[in-house]
Amino acid sequence: MRVEPAPGAPPDRDYLLLVGPLSAVLQLGWRHSADWFDPQSPNLFWPADQAWCVASEIDFDSTLVGGTTELVDAILRAPTFDSWPVQPDDSLAADADRINPVP
Repeated sequence: MRVEPAPGAPPDRDYLLLVGPLSAVLQLGWRHSADWFDPQSPNLFWPADQAWCVASEIDFDSTLVGGTTELVDAILRAPTFDSWPVQPDDSLAADADRINPVP
């Protein structure tokens, strides 16, 4: 099977575009045997109406969420997330983290 880059994909990165329910994300990964499964989160996912988008950054330890102001505010207020707002020019490198600085 030949994998073609998705339209607009970053250079040097190949993507597969899968369609299905959000719950199907839990089935992504590698099954090595009947009792050994390594889950793999998708790099990008969004609903059919494109109301929001989640991107797990490949080269860094960050996950970005884009959506309405209400959605982003709810994530920022949620005590279960270590989250902060970012702007397009903000760095995602470890030494740019002002909340959990590198020692």
